[in-house]
Amino acid sequence: MKKKIYLLGVMMGLTASAAMAQNVGVGTTTPAAKLHVVGNVAIQDGTQGAGKVLTSDAAGIASWQAPAGAGASTATQTASYAVPIGNGAQPSAFFGVTEGSYTTVSNTTNVINFPSQKAAFINYVLGVDDVSAWTGYSPFNRFEIYIDGVASGIFIIIQTEVSGHFELTLSGVRTLSAGNHTFDVRAIRWYNNGAPASAYQICGTISSNLDVTYLN
Repeated sequence: MKKKIYLLGVMMGLTASAAMAQNVGVGTTTPAAKLHVVGNVAIQDGTQGAGKVLTSDAAGIASWQAPAGAGASTATQTASYAVPIGNGAQPSAFFGVTEGSYTTVSNTTNVINFPSQKAAFINYVLGVDDVSAWTGYSPFNRFEIYIDGVASGIFIIIQTEVSGHFELTLSGVRTLSAGNHTFDVRAIRWYNNGAPASAYQICGTISSNLDVTYLN
């Protein structure tokens, strides 16, 4: 009887040892998982680095990667013009808007350098004075951003008050290659609305601000 009890105890011990052998413990003698670590872990496979997180691929192979979204930052290049405080539009900033052809809006031409190909958010804010001698007309004019002499498709059509002040914002996203790019704003008469046909509506730039923002 004693031999049978002893044999049963040995078999139970072997069974427990086999179960334990399936788990590996580091810092513990009673691992509760295939790999059970109590303490710090160092995994150095050449991809490690400060701030990285351990990530697996579809096959379960782990490597250190930068957190999602990490390293994303923006850069903004700005160019601006404004008349001195206490002054209206200066004669040197006058431009005429008429039918049939675009006129470059004074003091809106700026060169921006792109370090590499970028999808950029382009934003122009303009302040314009109408200094024409017309009275009683409110024509519609189209203002459009040009990039390297080519229409960008970023435009606005506004009704301008003759002998008044108006403001406008032009913004959109365009992808541009590395290198220098020239930006300007151009205007054309879109609808006379009673204004003399082919006559120039004389305006003057009060302020111009260009912001070009892209991801680094």
